Amino acid sequence: MNEQLLRTLQDVDMFHKTCLLLFNDFTAYVRERLLGENTFAWQEANYIVWNHEKSQHVGNFVFEHKGKYKFAFLLIKVIEDKITRGPGYKEICSELGVDLRFPLLFITGIYRPRNVNDILKNLDLRRAWPHHLLKLELPDEILQKVSCSSPHRFEEELVFETDPSVGNWWCNGAQFKIRRVTNIKDQQTLARIADELLEY
Repeated sequence: MNEQLLRTLQDVDMFHKTCLLLFNDFTAYVRERLLGENTFAWQEANYIVWNHEKSQHVGNFVFEHKGKYKFAFLLIKVIEDKITRGPGYKEICSELGVDLRFPLLFITGIYRPRNVNDILKNLDLRRAWPHHLLKLELPDEILQKVSCSSPHRFEEELVFETDPSVGNWWCNGAQFKIRRVTNIKDQQTLARIADELLEY
């Protein structure tokens, strides 16, 4: 095999592993501070290649703390066909200056569910809600009933809310911040972000 190609593949592999490690370190830090609290917590993270047309790298963490449902979402690689489902995501990527397929984002915040059972019992909903914050897969008829911060900026407090008339599948509401994964360079930065989330 060509040596340059091999090095590139090794670098790509290491990058994805490092991102997963970062996410796992973040959730471990949070869980340490939740010791003794008998509260809801759910986590999954993966890098998957389904076929030659579809791959995804995400991390998802939702937990209850102080009566609030808090979350962290890692978005390294977006499934290709999701990009074409609704125009809102492209607009947000343009505002943030990130790549559509590899946005390299880390998002933390609080969900504001109208019905707590939706968060607790619906796995697919927990997977979908952070995508909605970036207007991924939001069709035009739903986008028209979304109230959110504009423009989206890094490291700023952002809000998102859907009109109750659209139902509870679409993210009901959230308060959150978006960060570049590449700006999280050490454990101290990771701990600061976690502490900020816990203080919400």
